[in-house]
Amino acid sequence: DHIKSYEGFRSTPYKDNDGSLTIGYGHHLRNGENYSRIDSAFAEKLLVEDLTRCVDFVENHTSLQDNQSLAMGMLAYNCGTGKVKRYIANGLLDRIEVLPHYCHYTNSKGERVKSSKLQERRTFELQVYTYDI
Repeated sequence: DHIKSYEGFRSTPYKDNDGSLTIGYGHHLRNGENYSRIDSAFAEKLLVEDLTRCVDFVENHTSLQDNQSLAMGMLAYNCGTGKVKRYIANGLLDRIEVLPHYCHYTNSKGERVKSSKLQERRTFELQVYTYDI
């Protein structure tokens, strides 16, 4: 529900910030997927599959489990597994308290911008990670 509240629902494909075609609650269309319209129930199914894939990725690349792997999986759902892998390689797990500072994006002008919505997401993910919810 938390991811759904931040992603919002779109029944038809749209271009995400990174330029990829996206549908539902932030599902990036993969090769062979050609959805022109979906309902919220199917979008939720895609979200669960995608989040499970992200959590599995985290558990396969770290020793994290339970709430910690869920929190990092939520981060991967939003940022992508490649970016999370770089964050982890750069020591994020050794200083997890800085996670709410991972709240910037690059706008269309190439400028780095702080997002209060991303900061809210990162704060929630930190709460999940530290069992503080």
